[in-house]
Amino acid sequence: MKTIAIVSEGITDQVFLEELIFQCVDFEEEPEFVYAQPVRDATHQHTAPHGGWELVFEYCETRFIDAVQANDYAIIQIDTDCGDHPNFALDLSPGGCDKDDETLVRETIDILKRKVGADLLNRFGEKIIFAVCVHSIESWILLCVYGADKKKNSFSHLVRQVGNRDFRKDAQAYEAISQHLRFKNFKLHTDGVGSLAIFITDFVSKVEGCSRREK
Repeated sequence: MKTIAIVSEGITDQVFLEELIFQCVDFEEEPEFVYAQPVRDATHQHTAPHGGWELVFEYCETRFIDAVQANDYAIIQIDTDCGDHPNFALDLSPGGCDKDDETLVRETIDILKRKVGADLLNRFGEKIIFAVCVHSIESWILLCVYGADKKKNSFSHLVRQVGNRDFRKDAQAYEAISQHLRFKNFKLHTDGVGSLAIFITDFVSKVEGCSRREK
């Protein structure tokens, strides 16, 4: 059985990514997912402080070798919504014009590659899969569950779609909502050039024994 490590901003990102992959990719043998960052135990509770893009960067700089040496593949997930922060250094809207998904994903991957370092990239590059969400995992949830293309303020849009002001960003809530992923929405939005499509293309091109589900 292949193992796939997930390095992500938080536990909710892990929950949705895993369900997304299992529902939208066909495997000759289903893989096992390993939660590298943040680590979670059997009760799906954090065993580390909040995730976030800064901890993804830190993990890539200091501990990523653990993920790629111990597993067959490693996914690095990150949102672009904080790209304008000086420590992220991703210019989202140069001259007031929003960059397209392809550009944002490419530039974010370049940043992540620098964090990982040339040595690990040379040794394990074909094992590394990039999940760059423009601008957050909630934007992918909106696409896959509701067919709504809302890249900015996606969590607020998600709360309105759910229709529950008390909806919170926790593992249980995201596990529940991921069960409503609609394949027709996924198929529609992975045939284009958006960030979700780029991730799925990268995943199926690198992971042996899998293919994009067509129906």
